[in-house]
Amino acid sequence: MFCLSCGTFNESGARFCGDCGEPLVAFHAVSSHNAPPRIASLGRRIIAVILDFIVVWSVISAIVILVPRRLLEDGFARKGPAVLIPIGLCMVGLLYYVLLEAFFGATPGKGIVGIQIRRSDDEDCDFRASLIRNVLRVLDAMAVYLVGFLVALCSKSRQRIGDLAADTIVVRRPATAIVRLLLVLAWFGLAGSGFVACYVIPRH
Repeated sequence: MFCLSCGTFNESGARFCGDCGEPLVAFHAVSSHNAPPRIASLGRRIIAVILDFIVVWSVISAIVILVPRRLLEDGFARKGPAVLIPIGLCMVGLLYYVLLEAFFGATPGKGIVGIQIRRSDDEDCDFRASLIRNVLRVLDAMAVYLVGFLVALCSKSRQRIGDLAADTIVVRRPATAIVRLLLVLAWFGLAGSGFVACYVIPRH
């Protein structure tokens, strides 16, 4: 039981908070859903980052294979309208995170390891918060995510730069067995798209 006044955990059945002395009667009617969220461990978050990176890399690889080589070369050489191609590829990666976290609170990688993005007040992550935390991913991802890792390690709520700016937290929120199975199947499908594109689809 958590005291509504100071947040101290008390044994079940206690009438008064052992820390501040406030009565706990009013808290008996509060459901366990309102208990403080469990902050996700950095280990789970690292695994989720790896899983999602594989998916994004595979999807972008599949798109690259479909683009004529000449246009791709002109795009990365910043020649004419073709410069929009690398910009579009970056947008694909950004939208993967922004949309999935805004609508579902998690990407496939996060869903598989059982974590979710929430606002600091434990409300659903909205589009604005998702956009902010993912645009700032470019800062957290510096030095192979070392910057984000160190910032989160020093943060009480394990928040990286993007989370601090968006006022979001990453919590432990396991999905049901069926949902997790579907996420694993979806992950294999998306992760395999890069392999299919590279080794099955003829190069232009």
